[in-house]
Amino acid sequence: MASDARGGGVTGIHALFGVAGAEVRRAWRHGVTRTVLAAGLVLSAVVVVVGSVRESAWESARDAHAATADAQWHAQPDRHPHRVVHFGDFVFKPPQPFAVIDWGVEAHAGRAVFLEGHRQNPANFAEARESAGLLGLGALDPARYVTVVVPLLMLFAGAGAVASERRDGTWLHLQLSGVGATRILFGKALATWGLGLLLAAPVLLAAVGIGLGSGETGRGLALSALYAGHLAIVALAVVGLSALAREPATALLLGVMVWCLAVLVGPRAAATAAALRHPAPSPVELDVAVDRALRAIGDAHDPDAPHFARFREETLRRHGVDRVEDLPLNWGGLVMLEGERLGAAAIATLTGRQFDAQRAQDAAMARWGIALPSLAVERLSRTLAGTDGEAHRRFLRAAEHRRYIMVQQLNRLHAERILLENDRAQRLDASHWGRIARDDGALRPGYTAIAPGLVVALVLWLGGGAAGLALVGRRLERRPC
Repeated sequence: MASDARGGGVTGIHALFGVAGAEVRRAWRHGVTRTVLAAGLVLSAVVVVVGSVRESAWESARDAHAATADAQWHAQPDRHPHRVVHFGDFVFKPPQPFAVIDWGVEAHAGRAVFLEGHRQNPANFAEARESAGLLGLGALDPARYVTVVVPLLMLFAGAGAVASERRDGTWLHLQLSGVGATRILFGKALATWGLGLLLAAPVLLAAVGIGLGSGETGRGLALSALYAGHLAIVALAVVGLSALAREPATALLLGVMVWCLAVLVGPRAAATAAALRHPAPSPVELDVAVDRALRAIGDAHDPDAPHFARFREETLRRHGVDRVEDLPLNWGGLVMLEGERLGAAAIATLTGRQFDAQRAQDAAMARWGIALPSLAVERLSRTLAGTDGEAHRRFLRAAEHRRYIMVQQLNRLHAERILLENDRAQRLDASHWGRIARDDGALRPGYTAIAPGLVVALVLWLGGGAAGLALVGRRLERRPC
């Protein structure tokens, strides 16, 4: 029997699962495991329900606010087109199905933008301020439960998997039974992984269910596979630390230290380093820079402003007239068109710099993710869920595009339908506002491309963890005690 147990094939697999079953029974006899399992399952279900309620509440609020904004837009009376420019409009971020699982930047970024002329407003109505920087550590969404809390619960339950048996002197008896130390370690890792999967089951099933319901089955399965792979790395680490320690308390202490480094200290240090290396202007700094750029262009509300003198000369020459009064279009409306064009270009340049700095930070964080599996999983999770920084920047760009199109349509009405003489006293029929394009097509949610380097890094971490556990097993075979 001993030779069969040490052999490969079906017998070896049976031995592996036999060890895993024995480990499950051993752990179940301890109250800690039962407590961890009960508390973890309750918390897992709670975070899924909270995520679902949160997104459902946002969708309901979004629909209600969008309906109100639409009704107010169409209820405008006869008025000057430029009054409509300043009346403005709202645009709302489309719901992202997988935001139930991973809130990502949704936890601290605004989801609505007020659109008006001459400026680009930031996204408003954020649920919380960005007090936790790039990490959003204050939000316990289902994804963070799986990647932060479940590993800690697995550590509490599995710290004594090997250390307790070495302390009690039963480890040598296990090896004398004919099953090698390496296979015993992998069997215990399999049992620890199973515990992690059970603790995360509500989240994994919710991800698959959301994928089926939204037509993104592959993405839901990928999210579940990502979390399952991360928990496999954790299981290998927990059993490996337990095998290296002679006391469960020592294994637990080592595990907590590694957890703090991998989940709290490391990602925070990576975020700080990325922000210092690639500083991005804050919203206030960006507003100040935009305001200065617009003042340099000039006030489009004053058609005689010296900043538009060259534009006036070019316009008169193009139409072959000597006075703005002789132009076929309203000079004030033309200045509004030109001022908005110049202002939008200046805004795009400044926000582009901010976006470039944020992308550089994202790239730096991705490089750190190669060394920190928890950070790699976090970034891949947000990418798969469509709640990463790039998805939010895509929404802001789409909102700015809609703002510019809307404002320029109104400015064109000003130029074409309002006479220059007694400009401000004139009104256009309210039916014009319903013909202004307010299409949300460009705001449909999209996904960022997966970073293949992070996927490769996780595969290497999984393979490295398995190789490391095998080395520990050989060491224990030579020196069982």
